[in-house]
Amino acid sequence: MSEHKQTLTDKVAYRDSRRAAERILRPGRTHALRRFLSFLAVAGGVLYVWFSLTRGFPPEQRAVLFLFLLAVGLWITEAVPAFAVGLLIMGYLVFALGTTLIHPEPWDVTPYLNTWSSPVIWLMLGGFFMAEGLSRTGLDRRLLALAIRPAGTRPAHVLLAVMLTAAIASMFISNTSTTVLMIGAVIPLIRQAGRDEPFATALLIAIPLAASVGGMGTIIGSAPNAIAAGVAAGFG
Repeated sequence: MSEHKQTLTDKVAYRDSRRAAERILRPGRTHALRRFLSFLAVAGGVLYVWFSLTRGFPPEQRAVLFLFLLAVGLWITEAVPAFAVGLLIMGYLVFALGTTLIHPEPWDVTPYLNTWSSPVIWLMLGGFFMAEGLSRTGLDRRLLALAIRPAGTRPAHVLLAVMLTAAIASMFISNTSTTVLMIGAVIPLIRQAGRDEPFATALLIAIPLAASVGGMGTIIGSAPNAIAAGVAAGFG
């Protein structure tokens, strides 16, 4: 009876969109507030250490120590995602080195900025965007279903179709991303066949092998290919 009353109460409560939104968003707001307060506490500690213990340090050492403590505090409190911390620190260093914030004489940051504009980086980034788009839209599973449909139901034919699909996809997407997408797409096949079946083991082994072989076919297929192409282009 109590479960029925609770369910009925939930239904009535969710009829009011404002009450429903408040019930859904309240935990997220509490978590965000807790992370913000933790970040303020860490930032206060960093500033205290910076002003009290680094008075005799050169400006460069003070700046590096401040960035180190700030990065550690952001990682511990998770005020921002971990990858954003790295980007924030690198971006600030490139910006600060070109000004007088760290050193009395600004540095020439052109070489660092030219590295970010390398075509190799944007080529790999485009491959990652493609992989993420396939995963979010479910297009990877649809393409796999179309690829293995002509193979029928024989395990050997299905395995060959999966390997060919992984090899071809790895020519346009990073082989690591291809492996992740393909393994996620064949999980239903593995569950249907059974985890202890040789076919399931063969799928898990064949996908990374096929992706590695296919990744050697194009520049974007593997990070070493892109790096080698960038170095070769630099030498003309």
